[in-house]
Amino acid sequence: KTDVFVNLIKLPDLGEAIPKEMVAAFTGQWWQMAIPEGALEGLPVTGADESTMTPEQKALKTLVDNTEFFKDLSFEGNENVGGVDSLHYVGTLDKEAVKTFVVEAGKIQGQVMGEAELAELNSFLGATEAPVDLWIDSGNMTMKKVETKLAITPEGQGSLNLEFSFMVGD
Repeated sequence: KTDVFVNLIKLPDLGEAIPKEMVAAFTGQWWQMAIPEGALEGLPVTGADESTMTPEQKALKTLVDNTEFFKDLSFEGNENVGGVDSLHYVGTLDKEAVKTFVVEAGKIQGQVMGEAELAELNSFLGATEAPVDLWIDSGNMTMKKVETKLAITPEGQGSLNLEFSFMVGD
């Protein structure tokens, strides 16, 4: 609740833009960063106390709770994640659900997307592939771990490939 831990496993060769020697100092080790006090306040967290939320925060929480961000999920079996029996699922990011979420979240915050912004969002999502592995605590049904290999390949531009792993635990 007070810190974030990050391990930058590897970076691609960035050529002359950033020398390998500079990158090497930051890869392959754990970094601990304090979460600034109050930084998490106002975020629509599913387990948050609604009595202290603003109407906007309640609406965002409801939107998060009611959005299924993943599709084509298949059960792969039980696995131990951080000492917790977890259900392992494989699927993919539901681009339509993400688009609906972004548009509706914008409306809640008073920021309606114009046609150009919506076209840009559609283009970005169309160029994005995001298979995902999810591990859910079998006891309380909360997410324990997420892994994805995000690939963004906009037409006529370069590509971006990210491997992302996020685990919740002690």
